[in-house]
Amino acid sequence: MDFKATKALVTGGSRGIGRAIVLALAEAGAGCIGINYLRNAELAQQVADEVRARGSHAILLPGDIGVQEQAEGAVRRFLEEAGGIDILVNNGGYGQPGSIRTVTPEDWAHTLNVHVSGPFWCARIAVPSMIGRGSGRILNISSIAGRRGVSGILAYATAKSAVIGFTMSLARELAEFNILVNAIAPGIIETDFHAADTEEYRRNSTQNRIPLHCYGSPEAIASAALAILGNDYITGELVAVDGGLGMRVA
Repeated sequence: MDFKATKALVTGGSRGIGRAIVLALAEAGAGCIGINYLRNAELAQQVADEVRARGSHAILLPGDIGVQEQAEGAVRRFLEEAGGIDILVNNGGYGQPGSIRTVTPEDWAHTLNVHVSGPFWCARIAVPSMIGRGSGRILNISSIAGRRGVSGILAYATAKSAVIGFTMSLARELAEFNILVNAIAPGIIETDFHAADTEEYRRNSTQNRIPLHCYGSPEAIASAALAILGNDYITGELVAVDGGLGMRVA
């Protein structure tokens, strides 16, 4: 895929991994980029300004992708303003610590809504436009937690595992329409999600768990995202970008 003049929507696009992907798409020449965000309009506006400074058009799309009406509404608004869609990046996320003994039903439901139902709601609105345009790309952001399980974040790990199944099944379903569907499984990335990590946790992770001995950057995920989105012969794949974390047994 040539990114020039493409129309792309990134959920959770105002910070962290989403912001990095938005800016990478703008650098690659995407014509129009939708930036979905939940609360921080000022931060989202800053990202939109950065997109415009790179020569791309930006559309701000407030909304909670964990709520069906808001998720579908954001995609519909993008379709109306952009005139179609070529790329959908399902990145928006939510996560609270919790084990089987402590996770609340509300957190369980909301986590699955944001990570599993949200991508479904967004995709079901975007796909008809992609079919009409003769091609498309859907990239879902999963997690290393979805590949191997992590204790203490039961709802999040479960949801990210479901994202993998959603990706594989959707890739099979949409291949005949030249719509490629893939997922990335980030490892431990320097985002707000890990901002509260203790020094002990960081030291143990970088010394004992991650073979490359460092946290990853959002830009590392964005670079992988563009490589996958730009390839015309990859679909139904989960690409780990984790510094080798997934190779560890313990």
